[in-house]
Amino acid sequence: MEQSPDGEGSGHRQAHLPSKPEKRVAHSEVPDLALIPRELFEAAQSRKEARSVTHPHQQRRPRNMLSGLLRCGACGAGMSTNGKDKSGRIRIRCSAATESGTCPDPKTFYLETVETAVLNGLKAEMRHPDVIAEYVRTYHEERKRLPQRRPKSAWPTSSTTSKG
Repeated sequence: MEQSPDGEGSGHRQAHLPSKPEKRVAHSEVPDLALIPRELFEAAQSRKEARSVTHPHQQRRPRNMLSGLLRCGACGAGMSTNGKDKSGRIRIRCSAATESGTCPDPKTFYLETVETAVLNGLKAEMRHPDVIAEYVRTYHEERKRLPQRRPKSAWPTSSTTSKG
């Protein structure tokens, strides 16, 4: 007899009966061997199942407003946080510059400065409800696509995307 891999802690044990044509498994309840009470196990299993309805990447929220959306204007790689300065301001930098040193323009920017520039640009551009509705639709589509990997060539390479 060996403990069930999927019923670990549940008090289930399986007896494997040898049989070449087909595998037969005998199940038996052995509550005395349970590590935790049955009620607690069932509650944990139901909570686990309730949380597994959506994929984990859909449950996480971005840390910053522009997380996953910024691209390097020089090489098209993603921009990621690169620590904080002494005053606690978050810095961002091209991921290619940080990880492999291959970016031709390895500048560092303050996230606050970039976010302010983006918001000011959005305020100037979005004066009409139709434009706002289009922006929201496009934003949600892009957030749905983010978990999927995109080739670098699919991103624009203009040098105005990350400078501010």
